[in-house]
Amino acid sequence: NISHTRDDADTAEMHLNQDEQLFGQTPAVEDLFELKHRRARVETLKGHAPEAIGLAREALELIADGSRLDEGLAVASLADALALAQELEAADAAYTRAVELLEEAGRWRDATNACRGWARMLRRMGREDQALDVLDRAAGLAMRATPADTRVER
Repeated sequence: NISHTRDDADTAEMHLNQDEQLFGQTPAVEDLFELKHRRARVETLKGHAPEAIGLAREALELIADGSRLDEGLAVASLADALALAQELEAADAAYTRAVELLEEAGRWRDATNACRGWARMLRRMGREDQALDVLDRAAGLAMRATPADTRVER
């Protein structure tokens, strides 16, 4: 959802509420996963760490033996929420796992975004050298996300 990438929690929440209405009383597990992990993102954007952590963990439980891509998306949501809650060591481990899974799935943009959140957290921890390494990794991932024919030669 584009409102997630623009950090617009209110618009994203409105879209999620509409999606939830469309899914009805008994949504498929995949749809419920999407709702939980996206709601975790919205709660993080709103600054509600405990709610975001709970929703991200619920999303992970829904896909316990599911796709590694879904796991990567949910772990990235969890990492952002843990960072917000100042659970920095747990967030560091979650970011590591999320980026690994998202890279493996070829989700360059999602992996790049996870790296950016990870680097912000590392900076807050005073781990500037690690933050720079993660930002370098993000730059490499961003290049993969950009179609070759739209890159500008400098």
